[in-house]
Formats: sequence, C-alpha cells, structure tokens
Amino acid sequence: MQGAAHWAGIWHDLGKVKIEFQEKLLNESRKCVPHKYEGAFYAYQSGWHDVAFAIAGHHGGLPSKADLNPAMRMNGQDASRLVDRLLSEIDVRCFTRGDHSHLPLHPTTALDLHIRMLFSCLIDADFLDTERHFDVERKGDIRAETNYPDISQLKERFFLNHAEFLTTKAKEFGLEPSLFDLRNKVFDASCRAGESASSQFSLTVPTGGGKTRAALVFALTHAVAHNKKRIIVALPFTSILDQMADEYREIFGVEAFLEHYTGAGSYVESAEGTESIEETRRRLAAENWDAPIILTTTVQLFDSLFANSTSACRKLHNIAGSIIILDEVQTLPVGFLDPICDVLKQLTESYGVTLLLSSATQPALDSIKSAYRLTPTPIIDKPERLYQKLRRVRYEVEISEPWSWERVAEEMMANEQAMTIVNTRADSLKLFECLNERGGSALYLSTYLCGAHRRKVIEKIKTLLKEGRPCRLVTTQIVEAGVDIDFPLVLRAVGPLDRIVQAAGRCNREGRLGERGGRMIVFQPAEGRMPRGVFETGAGAFVSIFRRNAFDPDDPKTFPDYFSELYILQGSKGLDAKKIQELRDQRVLNFPEVAAKFSIIEDDWKESVVVGYGDQSADERVRQVQEKSAREPRRIFSALQPYTAELYQHQVEKARRNGLVVELDGILCWMGKYDSLVGIARIEQNPESHIL
Repeated sequence: MQGAAHWAGIWHDLGKVKIEFQEKLLNESRKCVPHKYEGAFYAYQSGWHDVAFAIAGHHGGLPSKADLNPAMRMNGQDASRLVDRLLSEIDVRCFTRGDHSHLPLHPTTALDLHIRMLFSCLIDADFLDTERHFDVERKGDIRAETNYPDISQLKERFFLNHAEFLTTKAKEFGLEPSLFDLRNKVFDASCRAGESASSQFSLTVPTGGGKTRAALVFALTHAVAHNKKRIIVALPFTSILDQMADEYREIFGVEAFLEHYTGAGSYVESAEGTESIEETRRRLAAENWDAPIILTTTVQLFDSLFANSTSACRKLHNIAGSIIILDEVQTLPVGFLDPICDVLKQLTESYGVTLLLSSATQPALDSIKSAYRLTPTPIIDKPERLYQKLRRVRYEVEISEPWSWERVAEEMMANEQAMTIVNTRADSLKLFECLNERGGSALYLSTYLCGAHRRKVIEKIKTLLKEGRPCRLVTTQIVEAGVDIDFPLVLRAVGPLDRIVQAAGRCNREGRLGERGGRMIVFQPAEGRMPRGVFETGAGAFVSIFRRNAFDPDDPKTFPDYFSELYILQGSKGLDAKKIQELRDQRVLNFPEVAAKFSIIEDDWKESVVVGYGDQSADERVRQVQEKSAREPRRIFSALQPYTAELYQHQVEKARRNGLVVELDGILCWMGKYDSLVGIARIEQNPESHIL
C-alpha cells in the first residue's frame, strides 16, 4: 500500500501540466479543465492499475473497471508526452515501471477494498494539502492546533471516572448487590481480554449487564496494549448514540471524541454569529475521522465502506489500525451479511483492525459462507451462567390464539404500570384509542412525535415510574432502541426474537422486583400488521423455534439457533440479496454500482417534516431559525432537527395535495394538526411499513 500511495500522490495531478490547465491558472479562470485521466493513464501503463483507479476517481468518485479503460484512452493519450517533458525537472526515479505483485488478489474481493483504501489516502491528502494552501489563516491553523488526548490519557480518564462510578454512581442508581457484582465481573473479564492479541472478539452480555462500559474498557486496554490509533463505536440508532455521547462527555470531556451522525452535537455560535473555532474543529475532524474516539452509526460506517464518492471514502484509511465496536450487532441487515462480513474479515486480517461484536443476542456470523465467516474470541466464558443469574423477566408467549386490541387494553388496564410495543404506527394508534376509550389515560410514543416531544414524554414516563404512579404506554419499536425505561409489565406484538429480547430489556431493567421478576407477554395481534421483508421473516423464525420448544431467552445458545433459522428462511434472497459481491469481484470492480445498491436502511422512503410543536407553527420556526443561522443549511438542519417528525413519501405527497405540507426554501413543513398526545395524527397509514 505504501508504494502505491507514493505513486498516487506523485502522479494524480499530472494532467495539470497541460497548456489548457496552465492557461486556466494564469488567467485565474473558473473554467473546468479535467486533469485526472493523464495521471491515471500513465499509472495504468506503468503497471499500477490500483493507482489508476484512485487517480481517475479523485475528482468525481471511483469509476467502474468497464468505464476506466475507455475514459483513459480517450482522455489520457498525451500522458507519455507530458512525462517526457517533466523528466528533465523531476527525478526520473519517480517514474518507474511497476508490476502487479503488490496487489491483493485473494479473496477475489480484496482488490476492491485495497483500491478503496488507496483512494481514501489520496483524496484525504489532496484535501488537506488544498485546505492548507487556500485557508491557512483559519482551517489550517485549527487542524494544526488540534490536540486530542492520546489513547493512554483517555484510558487514565476512564479508570478515574470508573472509580467514582463504583463508589457513588452505582449506589445512586440503586443497583441490587448481586447485579452490581455481576457487572463488575463482566468489566474485569473485558479488561483482561483487552490484553489479548486476537483481532476478532465477541461480548455477549444480557441487557443490564454493563455491556457499554465493558466494551469501552476492552477497547481502551487493547488500544494501549497493541498501539491502535483510534476507537470507532458504531450503533444502529441515534437515540442510543445520544445517550452514549452524554456518558462519554462525562468520562472524557468534550474534546476527546467525535460524534459523527445526523443531528449530533450542538452548534456553538461566536459573538459575530459565525462558526465557532470548536465547531470548525469538530467539522474538520468529521471529514476524515481524525479523532481518537469516533461515535457513529452502523449506516454511516458501512455506507462509507461501500461508497465510491470522495466525501464518503475520505475517512476510510483512518479505519486501518483502529478498533471497531459494533454494538447491537444483531441489527446488521441480513441481506447484506456476506459483503459486510467479508469487509470486516479483510479489515482484521490485512488492515490492523480489531473487531468487537457486542450484543445481548449474538447473531450466527460463524455459520455463514466460509469465505466470509467471522470467528470471534468470546470475552465472557460460559455466558449462559451470566444469563441465568441476570434473569429478571418471566416470558409468557400467547401466540396460539390472536389477541384483539380490546384484550390487550384489558391486560394493560389490570396493571397500573404497563407498556405495549406494536409493530406499526397504525397499530399503535388503534391500541392507543382503544385504551383511552376505557379510561386508560395512556401515554404514546412513535416517530409521529418530533424528538423534542418524545424527550418530554420519556421524562414524564420516568417520573411516573419512579414515583410508583399509574403509567400505561403505547409505543412502537422506537423504545427498543436504547430508551432507558423500566416497566414491571411489557407486552410485545410477535416479531423477530432480537426485537422481543430488546423489549424485555425495558422490563424489570434494574432487577428490583424480587424472585418473580417482571412479566413479558408476547402476543399475536388479531388485527395487527407486520412489516414485510426481513422483519416478517424474523417473526417467522421466532415462531418456528418457539413451536419446536427451542425458545429459551435466558440461554445465549438460543440466539445463534434463531439466526441460523432466519438465514435459512431468507431462502433465495440470501445473505447477499443485491449481489454486491459479484460487483466487487476483481474481474468486475464496479464501484458506482456497489454504492448504488448498498443501503443498510431498507426503507428509504421517509422524509422529515418540521412540525408545530410548542408555541410556534412549523413555518414560523423555520423562518426564525433561518434568520438566526444566516441561512447556512448545516446550521439550519441542526437547529430544526428536534422539531421534525417522519412521514413516508406517499404520505408527504398526499399531504402536499391536501395543503397539509408546504415547502419553505427546501424544508418541508407540516401545516396540519399536531396533537399534544400523538403528534401528527390522522395520516393515512401504510400498515406494512417499518416504524423506526
């Protein structure tokens, strides 16, 4: 890689010696003069085919193999003449013929990742060099003055914080002594595992077992012991990341890590109303992940690894030599497991990456196709003991006879504190209405509520639960994404096993209900709908293992069995549903098509709309934010995000026709009713849609 990166840096701007480009510089013209194919042509002719891809993509993105050769022949034929002219001025040794011995050819997808990493090195160096040249007074100085603490300093801060946590925070949280002791054992095992030189690990810990701190102490210990340069923490949901970021700020301080996901961080405005130094520093670091700890989403991580654009790929080379923590790893999309596991395996085997797979419900990633199989070292020895000791919930599976919404409402009414999680927003509204008709005074959560509204409802729920007052909640899967609430009774519409176990994590979470524990009822709705695709397949896999008496949520062996069943039921769709691996093969190398087909988010038809929550209508809030933010799109988006809710595209189009959604300078505003209980109400539902 070092040699290829060297030639890429030297040859990438070879085309700028053209008379047309020189005239552009002399005349200070804005005329576009393409200059990438000259260097790409020379690299290819010199035997450095990987370098040719990187150079051809450094403006506009990585091309496909099929498009590269014709483009070079058409645009790069004068490269040899340019080189001859330069030889008298540049050391001849810089222009030497190469061979293909440096190229990774096994597995057949290895060249794809190699080219991406080389491409990342080139564009990041090019951006940084351009940045220093044109903006030294501001950006360049800020980058130079960025003094992140090193990993060893972060490790020291963590252990100081953890000592305080053990003496004060744990008591403040009211943890049971047995639970406190078990969390300490998980922590100690993770700390010891960090010394190991293995490159793949798994952390299998039930909900409430202290998984977050255990994963962090493993990563910090391993980074110091094995000279890893950064820790990348990827989670599936921004709600969990927001909570984790708050904890990290308390442990490390704000300057030690980078939040890189939609809506992360707050804008810090200077007295002049412009971007502050701190905000500029964070933004620059986000461009290439130049920080010791990165908090990001699973979507951001893998979309970047399979992208072809310069902006998305710029950070990739900084993944090398890092530790990747995939938290809630069971949420990886089944239809993309082959390409995802292939890339993860190559990162650990060829790019110095250490991988930690963290979950209460570990997927069976060691049972997939041998070429992509991951074989992590378990951090917890005999985790079944841990699950038995942390058993806090009694499962009651009621799927032989469907339940009406009236039956569900009756069960909730019989208990002062109860939560029901259903699979779609349409179902949640039906149950909410049914419960309130019976005087249930229920609370409601879904993505029909904007973020600020949801936070207020969650605060109310926590207060009612803590004070022992009546609290009945109807919600969608949104609460399974790391929302820290603790009900004595949770009802869950039948769904995939990992979703059911996540729901159980909101039941008797702190183990305060004695030997009998909390109740977790899994029911089959008589009128409920099921999201299609992998969600529906996962629900089928759960029903299958339950009916053959293989369902034991307190035995971690249940989860690999379930995921193996899920992979089988996936059938013809397989674990590479869009044939990504064929496009990544060294004979094809179709980077644009891979980027177009790879998308972790199955349902990409949602749009955010600003709502009239609080004392302002949506359009009034948008205009106010635009005035305060000098009409900078990034700052406007950050300020408006807490006041946005999500609608499907077909809902937005219908609302537009009815005058309920208007567009204000590219921002969608909900002008219809925004209810104080259920948010955006009375929207025509797509009952077979995902709810998150």
